[in-house]
Amino acid sequence: MPARNENWFEAHPKSAGWLLGLALLAAVELSVRAAASLDFWEHHTYPITAKPTFWSDVDRSFGAWHYPNVDFLHKSSCFEVRVRSNAHGARDRERSRLAEGRRRFVVLGDSYAEGWGVEDHQRVTDLLEAENGIEFLNFGSAGHGSIQEWLLYERLGRQFEHSDVIVLMLPDNDFADNDPAYFAPTHYRPYLRRVGDDFEVYYTTSWVLAYRRGVRSQTRVILNRVLNRLYAANLVFGFATRHPAPRTKAADRRPYDDFSEAGLEVLLYSYRKILEAAGTRNVYLFTIPRHRDFEQYLASGYDFRIVAALSDFADRFDNFYYRDLMPEFIEHLGDGRKPYKHFFLPCNAHWSPLGHRIAADAIGDLINAQPPR
Repeated sequence: MPARNENWFEAHPKSAGWLLGLALLAAVELSVRAAASLDFWEHHTYPITAKPTFWSDVDRSFGAWHYPNVDFLHKSSCFEVRVRSNAHGARDRERSRLAEGRRRFVVLGDSYAEGWGVEDHQRVTDLLEAENGIEFLNFGSAGHGSIQEWLLYERLGRQFEHSDVIVLMLPDNDFADNDPAYFAPTHYRPYLRRVGDDFEVYYTTSWVLAYRRGVRSQTRVILNRVLNRLYAANLVFGFATRHPAPRTKAADRRPYDDFSEAGLEVLLYSYRKILEAAGTRNVYLFTIPRHRDFEQYLASGYDFRIVAALSDFADRFDNFYYRDLMPEFIEHLGDGRKPYKHFFLPCNAHWSPLGHRIAADAIGDLINAQPPR
């Protein structure tokens, strides 16, 4: 029986300790959720099936791709969209290999080109197709860098008759996508290493081992379910399993400027290989700004290394055209229009439907100014 004037916490110290611990955990969980909603960190949704459902390292040449003929409900905290792959694994409708004499585009890129978090009809490629009455074959895939885009184009994209090629480049991570220092050695993806005056493609793990790792144990499925529901655990697990990489602090990063000469050399080599594979076709390259790029522009004005480097590269070829998409987005920042955050989804840094709309307008302006070859 509690002593006189003794409160419940004093009378039940063990229960009180558990209660306070649970309250602390609840406070941490709520704080982490609030931070995610304010874009201070990105909540990662882990797959909850034993076998990969849509994205996986399923191609022996370029690694990351989609399983063919899959209908998948892609859900996150701010979107729920139905994604489908065709018989070739592209997130696109079925396409004929023949262009029937019409102008037709092959589009390469990463999750921005693929349309992460938006419905198919809201994507830049679908908007361009609807407005121009010609086909834009979407070969974008999450996880792709310029090396994978080159290999995909050579081995798959070129199988489809086309007149032009579009490449969407994301300075924020395309240099990292080409660098093995940013990935665990067990991650199956292509890299380039110098051999004499040239480069060769190599992988840091075998195809057989990578393919076997694609099947998840029941224990991992249960863990993924927990990580998807508990944001604090999701955050801790993400930091604990992240492969250490030579990144600068997020606050100090300037993606349009922060790249090495070696990284630029690999990037431009990939683009030269795409140009070689394209032959006489027109190739269009567009760079995609993210949040930090807009912040740098607002602080320092429009003066970026990547724009200068790619403009200089484009001047060497008569069938290669480059445009940075930032000026088109900047036009929407003034005169009381929406701030740049509205160009992106509220729960991650991918384009919102508005972002796709603005990008489609800019891309359409350039490609319509050039006749097909």
